[in-house]
Amino acid sequence: MKLKFSKCAKLAAVALSILSGGILWGESAEAQSFGAKSGRCSNYDPRPKCTEGYRNATRKKFGLPTLEKIRRRNGYAGSKSELIVTTVVFKTGGGVALVLQRDRNGAPIVEIREMVTNVRRSGPKLISVKIPEATWDMIVAKGKALDLVYATDEVLVCGAIFTVELTDGRGNIRAPVGDSCGNEPRGLFFEALAEAALAELPHCAALYPDGYDATLDRLTACFALSGQQMVAAELFNELEVDDFFWSSMGRTDPSKIRLFFEDTITFSWPGIPLIQGAETAAEFWASDWLYSVDLQYDTFHAETPDRVSVKGSVIVDKPEGEEGVKGRTGPFNSIWQRGADGKFRLQRFEHFLGH
Repeated sequence: MKLKFSKCAKLAAVALSILSGGILWGESAEAQSFGAKSGRCSNYDPRPKCTEGYRNATRKKFGLPTLEKIRRRNGYAGSKSELIVTTVVFKTGGGVALVLQRDRNGAPIVEIREMVTNVRRSGPKLISVKIPEATWDMIVAKGKALDLVYATDEVLVCGAIFTVELTDGRGNIRAPVGDSCGNEPRGLFFEALAEAALAELPHCAALYPDGYDATLDRLTACFALSGQQMVAAELFNELEVDDFFWSSMGRTDPSKIRLFFEDTITFSWPGIPLIQGAETAAEFWASDWLYSVDLQYDTFHAETPDRVSVKGSVIVDKPEGEEGVKGRTGPFNSIWQRGADGKFRLQRFEHFLGH
C-alpha cells in the first residue's frame, strides 16, 4: 500500500489551537537565554526551553542527537556555524527530517533523514547532498526572516506537526513546534529546504512527474531508489501511474493487467502451484481471491538500464466486518525487464510467507 505523505499533510481538521499571545519572532527572541526558565509555555512559544523535551524526542526518531552534539560532530567551525534542523511528522505515521549546515570542510550540505522506526524500509535512512553557496545564503536569510507563528490568535490543526530549530553562530535558538496547515510558515520553510535538496538530486526530483504538489512524497520515496537510480525512478513512476500493481482496487481487469506482464512471466504464491505465462498470471492477479491484498514497496534497485528489482511487503487488508487480520503476510520480490518498446514488464514475482 502506498503512502501519500503530501496528501496526508494537507488533510484539514476542524480543531483550533490558541496561541499564547500570537508572538512574532524578533531579535529579542533570538537573544533570550537558552537556560532561562519559562513562564507560560505553548507549542508556539519562541522560548526554546518550552519545547526542548519534545524537540529532543522528535529528533531521536530520526537518529539525531541534541543540537549541540550535531554541531560538534558534523559542523564546520563548531559553534560558530549556523545550524538548521527541521522535521515533519505525520499523524498517520512516518516523517522526514532535514538538517542544513556546513560540513567539516566548510561546504554547505543538506541531510535528508527518514525515521529510524520506519520498519518497512530496509535501505539507508540518510541522504546527504552538497548545495551551492547561493542556496545556502538564501536558506539562512529565509530562516533569519522567518515568522515562525502567525500573527493571529488561531492556527488550524492539520495532519502534520512541524518543528523548525534555527541556531545562529552565537548559539541562540529559535524553536517553536506545532500543527500546521496550508501556507503556515514552518511548512513553507520546510518546503524551501526540501526543494533545495531535490535540486541537487535529479533522480529524486524526477519522482511523481505529473505536476501535483509532491515534495514530501519525493523526499520519502527517494530512500527506496538504489543502483542506477534514474532507471529505478523511471519504473517507480510507471507503477505510480498504473496503480494495479500496488492496490487491489486497480486489479480488476485481466486484459489491462496482461499488458504489464512478460509473456513468460513466472508467478510464485504460497499455497498454490507455480503460475507460468502472462494470461494465467493476469487472471490470478485480478481474481477475487486477492481482493484484500495490497503491496507496499520497500526498494527499487536498478541492476542494469533494463532490469529493476522491486522488493516490499504483501499486506492483507480485510474489509470492515469480515474476519481476519490486517498486516504483513511476508515479503515479495519482483523482477521487471524493459521491453523493445521501452516499457518495463513484470518478468518474475515471488511472495514468501513470514518476515
